[in-house]
Amino acid sequence: MSIASVEIAQQVYAKLEWAEKQILDLNELWNEFREHNYPVESNRDPDTGKYVCRLTDAAPIPSHVNLLAGDAIHNLRSALDHLLYRLVCLGTNSLGPFDKVYFPVGDRPREFKARIRAIKKCLKPPAVERLNEIEAYPGGRGNDIWQMHRLNNFDKHRLLLTVTSQNRSRSSAPERVADIRRKFPGMENVPAHNDYRLFQTGIPPKIDLKAGDILDILDEAEVQPKMYFPIEVAFREPGIFQGNPPVVETIQRVAGTVRVVIQGFDSADLLE
Repeated sequence: MSIASVEIAQQVYAKLEWAEKQILDLNELWNEFREHNYPVESNRDPDTGKYVCRLTDAAPIPSHVNLLAGDAIHNLRSALDHLLYRLVCLGTNSLGPFDKVYFPVGDRPREFKARIRAIKKCLKPPAVERLNEIEAYPGGRGNDIWQMHRLNNFDKHRLLLTVTSQNRSRSSAPERVADIRRKFPGMENVPAHNDYRLFQTGIPPKIDLKAGDILDILDEAEVQPKMYFPIEVAFREPGIFQGNPPVVETIQRVAGTVRVVIQGFDSADLLE
């Protein structure tokens, strides 16, 4: 294996690992931002006796969030493109250069298969077989890859991906927390001061948050001394997603899918 060939193989993992670092940076950036910019107050309504949990401020999402998300997505897409380039190098026994070598993704199954047929002559048969199994199209096994591909295309032609703020959970009621602690061995060793963050209950999503929004209305028994309503940054791309999936979790899942794809080729000795 030549030095150039080794470099191509290393670039596959280098792009993936750089994307994973950007996802960690994105998560850290968002966690820091939301801690200081989405305060919630819980006040008892004297007429109903219930506690109204209201968002008292909601700062605009900083552009750094969109930019980091776009960079991470682009590097995940690039990792797969480097993977295919490596497969073409091995299939043709040449280091190229090769033009228009992109990892196959389609908006429909037949389009995905057509993209594989277009490069089939440049690949070894086992590589073609494994590519077909990935099904990088809507509803296929590689649906995550299709979503990443579409987001990457948007990011190349628009300044920013469309994101918004969202809340889907809150601190669990004290009784529920106590019940969990009783049922699970070892919980007595977990400090209780973070229970309001550690144990959460799902609630109907609230999207496009603004100051004054009511996040939930609770009976007194449901209220923790401290209440936590984790605010997410979520995608607002209806052409790609149903609903508004959280940005960090979604890109983390895509990164996991990309890693599985690369390791699948690697473990089958198709990158050597």
